[in-house]
Amino acid sequence: MTTLSTRARAWGRISLAFGLVVGLCGSLSLPGEAGASSLSRLEQPARTVKPASASAAADAVRYTRSGATVRTRGNLDRRFARARAAEERARREAAPAEPPPARASDDQQQQIRERQITMLKKLIRQTPVNDPEYADLVFRLASLYIDKKMYFERRVGELYEPIYQADLAEEAERAKPAARPKPAEPTQSAPGAG
Repeated sequence: MTTLSTRARAWGRISLAFGLVVGLCGSLSLPGEAGASSLSRLEQPARTVKPASASAAADAVRYTRSGATVRTRGNLDRRFARARAAEERARREAAPAEPPPARASDDQQQQIRERQITMLKKLIRQTPVNDPEYADLVFRLASLYIDKKMYFERRVGELYEPIYQADLAEEAERAKPAARPKPAEPTQSAPGAG
């Protein structure tokens, strides 16, 4: 009888080892999560420990949970609002673009700016220096002068291209070889003239 129990134990150990080898091989050949889960089952055997009594279960609790409310990850209202906003954006992009509103030309803006400058100069002369509005008026005048400077810089910039084109044409003209005059062909006198 001892030989039978010894043999049974030996077969049990062999079958356990064989099962581990087969499980390990299976977990290595399985792709993704299936292989990882079977490998983790081999590494950590499942054990369940039941408490002896209800008071022992209460004593075994290590942490207490606070009474905080559980928040969901996403809110359906926000999702629908985002979807509506995306549809509205797509609809606006698909609609034909309206032409921009008509603006005054640069020259008209410059004339208006000049009138504003003269009015601000009069206001500044009439306003005392210790008045709280004085600094704002001077700042506005400086801003108008900056706009005026930018207007003239744009006008000068518009002149660069024609000047550049004229310089290129002039250089091309100089680069052409000078036309050599053809030598005059000798004229033959008619026979008998003399």
